[in-house]
This record gives sequence, structure tokens and C-alpha cells, in this order.
Amino acid sequence: MDGDADVDKVVGPVLVLMRLLGLWPQAGRDRTGCLTGAVRRTLAFVPMALMVVGSALKLCLDTPEQFEDITLCAFITNVVAAILLKAVMLVVQGGRLRQLSRLLAEAWAEFPEAAPGGSTGTRGRYEALADRMRLCFQVGGLAPLLCWLSAPLVPRLTAAPGQRRRRQRQLPIPAWMPTDVYASPAYELVYALQALGCAGACAATICADSFFVRLLLLIAAELKVLNENISSIRSTDPVRGDRGYTCRCRETAVILPSACEDCRNTSIPPSEKTADELHRQLVNIIRHHQIIIRMVSLLQEAMDVSIFVLLFANMANLCSSLFTAAILLQEGGSMSKILKGLSPLPVVLYQTSLFCIFGHIVTDQSEELVNAAAGCQWAGCDVRFKRSLLIFMTAALRPLDITVGKVCPLSREMLLQVLNGTYALMNMFYYYHHKTK
Repeated sequence: MDGDADVDKVVGPVLVLMRLLGLWPQAGRDRTGCLTGAVRRTLAFVPMALMVVGSALKLCLDTPEQFEDITLCAFITNVVAAILLKAVMLVVQGGRLRQLSRLLAEAWAEFPEAAPGGSTGTRGRYEALADRMRLCFQVGGLAPLLCWLSAPLVPRLTAAPGQRRRRQRQLPIPAWMPTDVYASPAYELVYALQALGCAGACAATICADSFFVRLLLLIAAELKVLNENISSIRSTDPVRGDRGYTCRCRETAVILPSACEDCRNTSIPPSEKTADELHRQLVNIIRHHQIIIRMVSLLQEAMDVSIFVLLFANMANLCSSLFTAAILLQEGGSMSKILKGLSPLPVVLYQTSLFCIFGHIVTDQSEELVNAAAGCQWAGCDVRFKRSLLIFMTAALRPLDITVGKVCPLSREMLLQVLNGTYALMNMFYYYHHKTK
């Protein structure tokens, strides 16, 4: 049970929402727990799938006349389909993600920081940053959700009492149905189903994005801790002499009967630490590095499909959202449509940015390993230590990165490629729009 509690601690505050949606299994689950999780996933996934199918059928069987309506419908289909894929892959890759969480929990227990600071230490700072990113995802997800669900009601609520019945009913998500969905009670039923699907999509994307970003930051924290531990390869204990302990925290060396508290934080040359102690410390660092390599491999396998699709979907989503809003502004479209088109834009933009930037942080921290190893006090160590350090530096020469889709490393360069692709698509859409006008 302690191991499961440590794994849950790695997942963080988003664990409650993930279990509510059935995306993360309960510890020690039985048949009843499996059935409960399956029911929760069904209630979350089916409305999202119906939204994708309804929007796709709207494009194929009842294509809107206005080009901006076509792009808006395609945008909705693309966004919800990408979210659904992310949620499904989160369940499919649950075993790898649980194994990764267990490795992180073991690393926390087995490899302490060189300068432990609790919540103010390296791991504590990165974990606090992950919690702030989760809050950003929550706020950024709820704002578009409220906008999409309330947009169809605003024209009817703001209209004069005599004109409310003349106003045509609208749905949050354009969808094709074999029957008249604007007549009661079909309208209310479809509206409620779409509201459930939108809420499920919002919750699912908060869970997946927050969890993946948290794992990226926790792995970056492990690399930072590893860099600090390598740099601290030196004796930090008082030296035991013939008559007692040698105190080095004063201007002149003083012999004390017991260890001085101040000396424990005083660095002294590595020659005063035995060769065996230094080698054991280096072996511990190498083991930590090997575990981190395994963590990166597991996270890459878990993010491979979903984040690769997400990057390209977001490129199309950014283009579609900006293009729709621009056309509506030029042609005097309704403000509700403009707001609906622009509302997901901040979420899509910072979602893409955070994955690329935090993935780049992992690579940056791994590139510092060689410099940290070269900067430690190895000159006065024995041959065995130097050989082991050389092997470690050779292994650390290859930086660690998260590559999705086999060809797209999460980095700042990848973010620029996504933005360039968005600009190219917008130019193509503008050309096609003016050509067909």
C-alpha cells in the first residue's frame, strides 16, 4: 500500500479527476473496480465520440454554405477527436505510466538531493511549477467550455420578449441528425448530451495535459538533482584525527571531541574522503542516470502517438480558429461566432508551447551532465574513479529528448515549426477563400 501511495503522490492533485473519468485505476482493484472504471470511461468517451461523428456527418451530409461555418465545423471535429485520442491513449498506456510513476517514487526515496530543502529544494520547486501549470490548464479549459455552452443561449436571452420565439435555436456543436433536432424534446436532449461531451472533453484534456507536463517537469527535476549530486562529489564530513575531529569552519584548525555542526556544510578537498566512498557515490550517480534514461524511454512511449497527433491537430486548430475569426470580422459576422472561434485559441497555443518548452528543459538538463561531471573534483581521485567517470561522461554525451512520432523532438525548434506550419496553412486558406468568392 505504501508503494501505491507513493505512486499516487507522483500523479499529484489531478489524480481525483483522472479516477472520476476512469483514466487511472484504483490501487488493488478487483472485478467491481474494473467494472466501475469501464462505466466511467464509457460515460466520458461516448458523448465525445458522438460529437465527433455528428460534426463529421454535418460536414459530409449537410455541408454549411458559408466557408467560415465549414472551417468552424472542421475545427470542432479536429479538437474533440484529438482530445478523445489523448484520453484513449492515456488508458492504453496506463501500464507504462504507472511504471514510470513508480520509478519516480523510488528515485525520490533512493537518491536524495545534495542540498535537501523540502518544498524549497529542487524537486519541490519543479513540483510547485507543475501544480501552477495544472491550474493554468484548468482555467484555460473552463473558459472555452463556458463560452461554447452559453453561446447558443445568448441571442435568445438578449432578444426582446416578442422576438425570442422567432430566433432559431442553436446547438453548442454543429451536428447532423436524422430527425429535427430543433424541436422539443429532441433539442433539450441533444443539448444536454453535447454539454456532457464538452465537459468530458474539457476534463479529459486537463487530465492528460496536466499529467504529461507534470511528468516532464519531474524528470527534468531528477536531471537537475543528478547534476547537483555530480557537482557535489567531494568530502562534506569532518575529518576524524588521532585525538578527535578537525574543525575547519574557523580561521585556524581546532581539534574537537565531537563533530562540529558547521563543518557538515563545509566543503573540503576530495583527497580527505576515501577512494571507496567516492567510488560508491559515483556508482550511485550512474544508477540514478540509468533510471532517468528508463524514465525518458517510458514517457516517450506513452506520449508518442497522442502528442504527435496533438501537435499537428493544434497546427490545424490554430489556423482554423484564426482564419474563421478573421473572415467573420471582415464580413461582419455575429459576435457569438467570433467568440466561439477565438475562445479555444489560448488553450491550443499554450498547450503546444508548454509541451515543447518543458520537453526542451529535459534536453537542456541532460546536456549539463557532461559539464557537471567535468567540473567535479576528480583530479585527485584514483584510476578506478576516473575510468568510471569517463564511462559516465561517454554515456551522457548523447542528450536525452522526448521524440514523438519518431521524428518530432519536443523542443523550442518544434514549436517554431508548428507556428510556421500554421502560417502556411492560413495563407493557403485565404488564397482558396478569395479564389472561390
